[in-house]
Amino acid sequence: MNKQYLNKATGFRELYWSNSYSKTTPELNGFSVYPTDVYNAFLIYLYKDGRIIDLGCGTALLLKHITQNSKFNIEPYGVDFLNEAIVFAKEITLPEYESNFFCVDIGSFYTSIKFDYIILEPSLLLKEDRFSVTERLFTYLDSVGKIIVYSYHDSMKAYTYSHLSEYFGNENYTFREYNSYKEYGIDIAVLQKKASNNLINAA
Repeated sequence: MNKQYLNKATGFRELYWSNSYSKTTPELNGFSVYPTDVYNAFLIYLYKDGRIIDLGCGTALLLKHITQNSKFNIEPYGVDFLNEAIVFAKEITLPEYESNFFCVDIGSFYTSIKFDYIILEPSLLLKEDRFSVTERLFTYLDSVGKIIVYSYHDSMKAYTYSHLSEYFGNENYTFREYNSYKEYGIDIAVLQKKASNNLINAA
């Protein structure tokens, strides 16, 4: 694992897997109570059956909520750099999908699987990786798939950001279906590539 991702993993391990948490505690991933409203906010981004992967899935509570509450048939996959979280996801949260979870940092994740939905919190990416990894993620999408990005307001505040675009810059990407849920403290949007000038001129 990249040293900087390893440092991130160490910080998350100390924050979420200290003595304050136990293997049998269902309210993990930083929430003190089950975040029904936050997780429901993701459901409006689903429009068909398919595979979904959460990059930085933690214990896969969001994925479980989606598979159980979406009106579509969704097959969940997850990636996280904390082994404790992946073991929890496999053994407790979604044991019926245990082969779909991988312990690896996002920057080192490669796959030949095509997904209909990719969920990403960009603050989990190293700044220097953000462009290269994001470009790679588009190759993992089904032809009409979505990259769903989100950020909690406290995380954005820590970065002094006010909009998801500030994670990515404005040169290569734009957003659609942007929703800022102030009452839940989260912004969610669909990330898409901007049309290149060459494509615009050719049209």
